[in-house]
Parts: sequence; C-alpha cells; structure tokens
Amino acid sequence: MPSSGENVRFQLLVNGEVKATAGIESLGVLSMILSWVRCNPNAAPKDAKSVLKHCAQELDEPDMFVRLGGLDSAKDRLMTWFVRDIQVGDEVTVRVLPPGEFDSPTV
Repeated sequence: MPSSGENVRFQLLVNGEVKATAGIESLGVLSMILSWVRCNPNAAPKDAKSVLKHCAQELDEPDMFVRLGGLDSAKDRLMTWFVRDIQVGDEVTVRVLPPGEFDSPTV
C-alpha cells in the first residue's frame, strides 16, 4: 500500500461501509464529490455550454453519484478510488484521516 507521507487521507463510507481510503504521496489534490444531476439539453439556453457539456441526453430521473478522486501533481495523473450511484436515503460519510497508508486507485 502506498503512503501519504505528511498528507492527510480521505476515507469514504457509504451506509457505514468503508469503500476506499485515498491519499496522495506528494503534491496534489484529493476530492470527494457528491452529485445530483437532472437535465434536459433541449431546454438549456444555447450559450449554456456547461449544461450542454454535461447533459448529453435528457434524464427523466435525476442521476446521483459519489466519487472519490484526485490528482497526483508530481505524476500529472488523475486518479479515482471509487465511483458509485447512490439513492435517496443513502448515508455518505467522509473521514479526514492523518497521514498513513491508502488504497491504490482503481483508475
């Protein structure tokens, strides 16, 4: 397992179950993103590039997901530890942990 050196780590839990522990060995970024998306690209203003970029198709039902990822700046590498759809009622928790070992990214 890699070690985060002096850097903090993020641990993601969904419904009380640990899904991944993320860290960066040197310089970089860690992020946990919780997203809710509902869009209709045909209803968006033509100049709403950010909406059109993320809404390739109309979503009848909202899309919800959680992603734990980051950027290893020293290696110029984007990383993902966990991505999963979530549902209403799910509990998403992020623990900020001290430096230590972390999981290898899945991507």
